[in-house]
Amino acid sequence: QLLPVRLHSGRVLTQREKQAFVIFSSETGFVVDQHSDLLFVYMNLLSKKYLIILSIVAVACFFLYSALPFLSGGLFNSPDENANFVFSKTFAETSTFKIPEPLNAEVNGIIAPRSMRGEGDSIIPTGFLGLPLFYGSIAKLVGADIVPFLTPFFAAVGLLFFYGLLRRIFEDRIAFVSTLLLAVHPSFWYYASRSMMHNILFFVFLVAGLYFFTVPREEVKRRHYFFGGLFVAASLVVRSSEVFWVGFTLA
Repeated sequence: QLLPVRLHSGRVLTQREKQAFVIFSSETGFVVDQHSDLLFVYMNLLSKKYLIILSIVAVACFFLYSALPFLSGGLFNSPDENANFVFSKTFAETSTFKIPEPLNAEVNGIIAPRSMRGEGDSIIPTGFLGLPLFYGSIAKLVGADIVPFLTPFFAAVGLLFFYGLLRRIFEDRIAFVSTLLLAVHPSFWYYASRSMMHNILFFVFLVAGLYFFTVPREEVKRRHYFFGGLFVAASLVVRSSEVFWVGFTLA
């Protein structure tokens, strides 16, 4: 007989999970009790198996996503990518977003590549400053050579946050398969490989924030709200134009 048991997180087990545990019980001789402690342990083991597999997938994806930045040798065919890369390195070296160009003072600031503009005797960025700010700060600590590989790294970490978020909403198997599909989704792979675009960094920070905000009520602590707010705020620093729909979603 299948008992109407619940996990400690409060989620009711699906029929498939109940059937799986009945098979597990029949093979091991364990008895299902109404408190479902053994069931909780079993489902935790299953979740850990999925997490281990996804961790291996995330490492593999990091190298796959890094192939284009590695082979391109720091060259970018997008003005936005090039500007983000240049100003990330500039911030790492000077803690500013200004590149000196003395001739601009003589020609009213008309000397500037695309995605940049002249101001006084300098060149400054015209796009979002979040990615150069974060990547430039990291480059201060570990060197500018790592900058093209930060987006593939965050994309790989984002897969794990995505799995953690979905398993709080759906069953573990759905979260597992969905994360695998995300890892090989053409759009995700494309933007993870275009390493100086800000799409992936925004997505990962937002998903990480939602992960902390969806902690079950009986388990939530102040630190969850702190980290949730921190990551959501970081996502909006990366792409401030998304503030309206993100605010509406969280309201």
